[in-house]
Amino acid sequence: MAISNEIIQFANGNTDFYEAFADYYNHKAAEEWNSKMGAYDHNVSLSVKSGKVRDAFFAEVERLSGCKMTAENKDAWMANPMTKWATFAVINAAVNVVLPGYVQATFAPFVDFRTVGYADVVNLKIPPKTLYTVSKGARGERTSFRQKKYAGNIVLSPIEHIITTYVDMARVLAGKDDLAEAVRAIVVSIEIDMNKEVMAALTTGLGAATYPTQFIKSGAFDGKELVKLAQRVQAYNMMAKPVIMGTAAALMNVLPDSTLGGRIVIDGREPVVSYVKDFYGFPVYELPQAPTGSADFGLALDDTKLYVISAAVNKPVAGVMSTALTNSNDFYENADISQNFTMRKGYSFEFVGASYAGVYTITE
Repeated sequence: MAISNEIIQFANGNTDFYEAFADYYNHKAAEEWNSKMGAYDHNVSLSVKSGKVRDAFFAEVERLSGCKMTAENKDAWMANPMTKWATFAVINAAVNVVLPGYVQATFAPFVDFRTVGYADVVNLKIPPKTLYTVSKGARGERTSFRQKKYAGNIVLSPIEHIITTYVDMARVLAGKDDLAEAVRAIVVSIEIDMNKEVMAALTTGLGAATYPTQFIKSGAFDGKELVKLAQRVQAYNMMAKPVIMGTAAALMNVLPDSTLGGRIVIDGREPVVSYVKDFYGFPVYELPQAPTGSADFGLALDDTKLYVISAAVNKPVAGVMSTALTNSNDFYENADISQNFTMRKGYSFEFVGASYAGVYTITE
């Protein structure tokens, strides 16, 4: 598990808790939430990891707050302002450890994702997409037409997003509530919002009036037209083979033409119907659907669109996420003795057009 420099500095060089938490979080996501968040140790049970993570969490809170918890001072320790500050600081750092893994695992084919410190910005270099013109020589020329490609740049500034939740701090600090569950609620909420913004950036960029129409296709699904679009994307991205992406519903259209001998064979013992993993040499990648959070229970991703992206070249969408700024109140201020927790997480995604991409909108 790669730990950012900011987390290493925050942990004063000892990242044992954050590495253990990431391992536990990924393990729990795979077993209980059916989500592939990252690698984890298969040789240790989830229950054993849970106890170790809980102990490591309190040890990290004690280190950061400078307050040691004992059996005699437990009540006072939980009410100590330094302890509460340290608790939220550690949770914030834990979120920053596991959250980038989601973006990298889900949107790796087309998002160049960076993490920065709070209030920082990123200046990205955008390489030229075109190649040099090759001229025929007459064996008597010193030079041909002089050519030079210039890189562009774009500044990405994280936009603040705010989440306020509340927890029963007594249960959290007493170790009776699962830390991973508490962090998961925050992480999943941010993941869903990021999902919408990533796809909005990609869709807006490809739908711009200035984007080459040769990379835009719409109509009834035709496997040959999809392959032709993929070939065009490959040809203009220095021959890097693209990936065909879409939601599971969109990928249901990506099937070999029966007139060319395409067949689906289903094992009767374990019948499974799925989209193909490879379509005439072009890999297929599923984008997870996400809710919009609106009253009509809408979905964020368009089930009629297939995206063709050359993952090996510069990615068309750039993203940046900053560390969070958090604040909380005293839990005695609330009638139910719960404590507010507000997280300010900055992130932004923008279509930078560093490589050519294609989109196929299926109308029937």
